[in-house]
Amino acid sequence: MSGERLSGAPNQPFGVARKRLAVFQGRLARRQSALNKAQQVLEWTNGLVGQQQQEETILRERLDRFVQENAANPNPIQAVFRLDAGFGTYDTWRC
Repeated sequence: MSGERLSGAPNQPFGVARKRLAVFQGRLARRQSALNKAQQVLEWTNGLVGQQQQEETILRERLDRFVQENAANPNPIQAVFRLDAGFGTYDTWRC
């Protein structure tokens, strides 16, 4: 009788345990693969965030420089920018 249990028949306790072990090993392999992929995506995303932060810093410094230049300009140019591409009347856009 003990020989039958070790034979690996699916209805026997060892057979069921082997099947469950195979299922869990398959899940483990898939989840490790998914974890590795998620870590790669995270590294890539963190790299993009770093690049965006550097670009934001450069643009903020540029904006600060423009604000300082505009504040220091004693005679700024007066300009009217038309949003209607010239199709409306000038009076409608004056505030």
